[in-house]
Amino acid sequence: MADDNDRKMQHQSNLTEYQAHFNYAMHADQIAAEIGVFVLKIMLLVNAGGLITLMGVYQPLAETPKIAAGLTWAGKYFLWALMTAMIAAFISYFYQGLIVEGEWSKMQLKFEKKIYRPWASKVAAAVIWGLIIPGIVASFVLFAFGAYEVLNTLEMLAQLPAK
Repeated sequence: MADDNDRKMQHQSNLTEYQAHFNYAMHADQIAAEIGVFVLKIMLLVNAGGLITLMGVYQPLAETPKIAAGLTWAGKYFLWALMTAMIAAFISYFYQGLIVEGEWSKMQLKFEKKIYRPWASKVAAAVIWGLIIPGIVASFVLFAFGAYEVLNTLEMLAQLPAK
């Protein structure tokens, strides 16, 4: 009878621990998805806003070749930043899957004694540090280059003689 109670208590303890791991895996899944969506929204808004603004002012300011060239380069930087952010956000969804896969592997090791994909957590760490974070940084840097080009172009415009 004591063995039966001990086994039931151990089973209940295992279920509680399994539920905690399951909840953590689901929470990690949600957070990873939110990271990608957050990055995508911010960088889309910032860089698309820069592109839209340039499209609005390009025609009236494009009469001077230097100004047109500056605005064109600024637009390219904004576009490259936008594309870099979109790629980083796309990769973050793969990262999300790797995080969840890593959590499931930990649960399988603990409760079932077999692991299907033990490499998932290590690959997830490599993906975030090797692809996603550099992509986000590159997007911000490219945005800064675009903003710098816009400011240089506006400075050239201000130095032109009045008509």
